[in-house]
Amino acid sequence: MIVETRLPITEIAYGAGFHSLRRFNAAFKNRFSQAPSEIRKAETATDFEGSPLTTLKLSYRPPFHWKSILQYLKRHQIDHIEEISDDTYIRYFPTQKGMGRVLVENSDKKSCLVARFDHFDCVQLYGLIQNIRRVFDLDADPLLVSTIFEHSDLLRGLDQKAPGGRAPGCWNGFETAVAIILGQLVSMDQGRQLVRQLVEHYGEARPWQGKDIFIFPAAETLAAIDFEGIATTRKRKETLRILSQKVAAGEISLNPHQDVKKLKEQLLAIPGIGRWTVEYIGMRCLSDPDSCPQTDLILKRVKTAEPELDLEQIRPWRAYDAYLLWGAYAGKLSNIKTKEIKDGFMPKAHPVAHRGDPHLCR
Repeated sequence: MIVETRLPITEIAYGAGFHSLRRFNAAFKNRFSQAPSEIRKAETATDFEGSPLTTLKLSYRPPFHWKSILQYLKRHQIDHIEEISDDTYIRYFPTQKGMGRVLVENSDKKSCLVARFDHFDCVQLYGLIQNIRRVFDLDADPLLVSTIFEHSDLLRGLDQKAPGGRAPGCWNGFETAVAIILGQLVSMDQGRQLVRQLVEHYGEARPWQGKDIFIFPAAETLAAIDFEGIATTRKRKETLRILSQKVAAGEISLNPHQDVKKLKEQLLAIPGIGRWTVEYIGMRCLSDPDSCPQTDLILKRVKTAEPELDLEQIRPWRAYDAYLLWGAYAGKLSNIKTKEIKDGFMPKAHPVAHRGDPHLCR
């Protein structure tokens, strides 16, 4: 923060856990043989819509297929909380004084994402950076994943056409799990609309430069409501209520640092949550590289067309296989009827349509 931002040294000191600036300066000088002010770089931040910025560069291992990652995130955008275009990702988040914002862009030449923070609490910065790294899977090793894809002619060819694919994670595990459940049995557009309804009815609206931005409703909030404002089934509402109650009570956590197998067992015990949902939550919420919803409609159709594809050869990186196949085939089989698939026929001239279980048309 000292080197890459223009935050006041005093604010950084308290954010780092020091209770006095004098002790911070002494500890810093003892460790680095220089005072904090002596190593601070010249200010380079520009304004984002007239607001002062804190700009950080988050490195990754190239190649990095920025376009495909943004396309995936845009299809699953949470309206009023995220704004995603063809080349930028914007996320709003609560602070002690109101709302903050981060704009993320890619710098392909420097192999990093450029994150511009606007209105945030200093103590939040580390967590915000970790969220961005998780959303864009910045800690992945694309060379390692490509080596695993060598086991399959299909995957190797797709990877070579679009190198640098990632397995996008999420900003917040609870909100993503709720969105996944609302997306069951409906199209992606319908699922996104249901999430929008949830945010508008039960989220907390906060003003931001002439418009309302929302905070996603907490588990405690959703645990106590009837979901009447959401146009989904009674069974799905009950599933959301039970999940929210368990998260609010601390019985279930959706943070990425835990026993993946145990969490999946806990989720499967909730009525309305099946294997597809559990595996998808593993991919997005836990950033588990081997979670893979093999009952997914697109993956099953690809398997029918390419019977030599063996996902067991891709362990423990099956999540990357799923994202690669979704990116290559999604939207291309919308006119292929289920009967054709059951009969073992899938015209290769029509690559794949939408995602979901055989029972979850996403």
